[in-house]
Amino acid sequence: MVPLTRISHVAVIVRDLDTTFKWYSEVLGFEKRADVSLGLSERWLAIGLPGQPDFSIFLECPKMETHGSDIYAVLSERIGKGSGLVLTTPDCREAHRKLVSRGVRFLSEPTKFPWGTTAMFEDLDGNALVLFEPGDAS
Repeated sequence: MVPLTRISHVAVIVRDLDTTFKWYSEVLGFEKRADVSLGLSERWLAIGLPGQPDFSIFLECPKMETHGSDIYAVLSERIGKGSGLVLTTPDCREAHRKLVSRGVRFLSEPTKFPWGTTAMFEDLDGNALVLFEPGDAS
C-alpha cells in the first residue's frame, strides 16, 4: 500500500488567476495563502478557508510559454471540467441562499440525503463545487 496520509491541496485550472481569486475571496470568503511565481509567466495562487490552514486550493492558469504546446493543450482542455471540491457548511440551505444572492450559478438545489445535504454550483470557469452539510448516516 502507498503511504498516503492526507490531502494537502487541490489544483483548479482556471482562465485568469486574479479574476478567479477575486471571485473565491469576495463571494466564498477564501483567503490568499501564497502567490508563487514559477518563472517566466507561470504563477500559482494558493487559497484556503480561514481557520483551515492545513488545506489549500492551488489556482493555476496554463501558459504556452512554460508548459509547451502538448501540456498546455491538456491543461487548457481541463478548464471548467470539474475540481471535485467539496465545501462543508453547517447549514447548506442558508449558504445556498446567500450564494444565490451573490450571483452564484447553482446546478442543483440543496438536496437531503442520508449522509447529509448537498448543492452543486459552478465557479467562474465552470468548475463544479459542492456545498455539503454533514448529516446522520446511521
